[in-house]
Amino acid sequence: MSETYYRQFLHIISRDTDQPGKIERLNKDEISKLVTFIKSLDYNESNNLVSLASFLHYGQMTGGEQFIDAFDVEQAWKLEVVSQLTEKLHSLSSHTGRAYERDKEREWRLQTYQELTNPVKGFDAYFTYQPSMLLFETERFLHELICYMLDSIALIDPKTFTNLCQKEQNPLWSLRWVQRLDNFTSDIILNKEVFEGLPIGHQGILSAYLWDQCLMKKEKECRETTNKLLLFHMQLPRSFFLSMVARILSNITNNHFSTLNHIEKIKKSERQLETLLTLAAKQFVNLPLLTEAEVNQFVDNFYNPVNQEVIWACLTLVKKVENDCTYEYPIKNTRKIRQTIINSYPSYWKTKGNHTRYSFSEDLTINLVEELAIAINACYQEQSFDLLDQFKDIPDLFDLFYLRDAHEYGQLIESKRLLLVHAYLACQLLTIRGEQKEIPKEKWDGFFDFVLHFTELDSKEHSPMDQKIRTAVFTATGSLFAVYGYPDTFNKWLRLIHDPFDYLAIIKSGIELEKKDEIFALIENRFPLYVQLLRSKDLLELGYEIYSEKNFTLAAKILSHIQIKSFNADQMSYWKRLTSTAYLNAAFESKNISTQIQNLKAALQFSRQKVDHSYNPYMKENQAVTVQIIGWLFDRNEASYSELLNAYNLIALQPWKIESGALHSEDYYVSSLILVRLLSASEKPEPYHLEQMEVAIERMSDLPGHQLTQELLRSWYALFTGKDMERTMIMMEQEKIKASKQWLPRALQTFFEEIINGDI
Repeated sequence: MSETYYRQFLHIISRDTDQPGKIERLNKDEISKLVTFIKSLDYNESNNLVSLASFLHYGQMTGGEQFIDAFDVEQAWKLEVVSQLTEKLHSLSSHTGRAYERDKEREWRLQTYQELTNPVKGFDAYFTYQPSMLLFETERFLHELICYMLDSIALIDPKTFTNLCQKEQNPLWSLRWVQRLDNFTSDIILNKEVFEGLPIGHQGILSAYLWDQCLMKKEKECRETTNKLLLFHMQLPRSFFLSMVARILSNITNNHFSTLNHIEKIKKSERQLETLLTLAAKQFVNLPLLTEAEVNQFVDNFYNPVNQEVIWACLTLVKKVENDCTYEYPIKNTRKIRQTIINSYPSYWKTKGNHTRYSFSEDLTINLVEELAIAINACYQEQSFDLLDQFKDIPDLFDLFYLRDAHEYGQLIESKRLLLVHAYLACQLLTIRGEQKEIPKEKWDGFFDFVLHFTELDSKEHSPMDQKIRTAVFTATGSLFAVYGYPDTFNKWLRLIHDPFDYLAIIKSGIELEKKDEIFALIENRFPLYVQLLRSKDLLELGYEIYSEKNFTLAAKILSHIQIKSFNADQMSYWKRLTSTAYLNAAFESKNISTQIQNLKAALQFSRQKVDHSYNPYMKENQAVTVQIIGWLFDRNEASYSELLNAYNLIALQPWKIESGALHSEDYYVSSLILVRLLSASEKPEPYHLEQMEVAIERMSDLPGHQLTQELLRSWYALFTGKDMERTMIMMEQEKIKASKQWLPRALQTFFEEIINGDI
């Protein structure tokens, strides 16, 4: 609005004209004043007509539904004003908006608008171009006077508004219907007749805009808005409802499984997806029997720019419908939808293009296969396994051997990737049917025979893109072996595997401890080969995975052989900390003193390594750990008193640290353990060390897992300084203290033995 109109507007509602930006919402009295003024305008004058349109526009923007309810005028006035506004609008239609565009950009934009010939194209165009290019920003591309005119006509006569949009075929005009109010879910906006009166492609754009606004809201409000939008879409033609639900589910599913999104965005999209699936399932229960064409349309509208694996959301939706309802029509609809999806397997992963290529996105692929197995079992029951052999696009193992011998490596890789996914589907079906104890022996034999041949062909060289899917397959297969036996076949299978990550997947499958040790031995035997063949980053990941399985000795061995030249500062810090911790845990596990010393020295070596330019505060050198290791070496006569003293000076309880609150209970605890060693090893304890011990004892609160050691430490210091000591808890929990006694300072070990022997 021009400055003149704006100040006139402020004057009408009697607000401070020096702060024009403060108007956000009109109250009831202000709305009444504005309506009275608008009715008094002589709209036959050109300037007054523009002024009238601007007031109607801002009245809706700042007064909302209250303004619309208060705007009650005679029919004759409406007809005359709409006629004048329409005439003025036609004279303005050639005006461009305020956005600067080159001629080619404008030509492309207008051509894109013309291509929006159905709701799905409109929906997709909005979500494709609006976030990055603001292609549907009405106030950017429309002249402000056009916005005023359109908003005014939409208020006075919605039918004329839809007629104008049909003639103009500009989606920006249609969007003014929803953008003129801040409450986009009001009954005024969600008007069935208006939506159906707009051009068909524009309906998809408006639906996309409504869903986009909905997803920006907070969780509770988003749920309420989602339910209202679903109810509104249910009033529209069934094909429109099905298409829009499919597209918004596809959109949110892409966000949820995207590897590019921040973790908080993924969590938010997960909540949104669960909300939409739950509420949409309740609406699907009310649908009549769907025709074959409607089912196909619904299923086909689950896609993303690469492939169609977002169809996982469709399978999840029909599963929820089936769980929530026992009526005949919904159950028949879910069966039809599932059957359609099963019949198109495995085309969901085909990429769009001339060549037959498959695109898998790991987490979403795994989830889709799991839901597909549930769908196949629901539809086919005991015939499920027969169906697996009937999918014509799934290659046979013999085809793979032929492609290998014919050196058709491109097609061989694609076929192996697809067969890997098919193997996971077989694993899932075997797991489901196995729980129902309905699997003939020949099916088990056939599956395990397939596993052997596929592993033989695939284990040495495979696509690194599908590592998560491989892990899922080998974990699931290992679980089946663990539950159903076949020990000879299992041992053959292990000998055919070359990739250490495949071994780790089997370890995680729940196999017995003896088999785990056997697999770790295989990894250790092939360890020199892995060091040569694997990249440093992969070796680091391998070391972490083995560490997670609590084989600390093997993890430390692998991590210590990594060539770290290619690591950045943060990777170096992470590697240093993980390697040092692996050696420490290996020392804790060992009962042999010489092995403990060897591992402690290795841990000390890695903890002391310098890392320059590491900006991650969590990756900085942990001096407390280094000092602790020196303390443990001191207890085993592998570090001198001077080394221990120099180490303690690194973490000494300096007054400025205490006063600033920079120290935590862990710092006081570590300091107190080192001070025990210093005080007990000195013939004449330093007064400074006694002062430090007093501070540590006073400020040290109970740490989870260390309460007994802290109690023992306090009692020792009380005796050391000639005070009364507490021994009740020590006597009660002596078995727990014995278990970790060898890692206490020698003075505390001796003190504990004297207490339980009754010597003190």
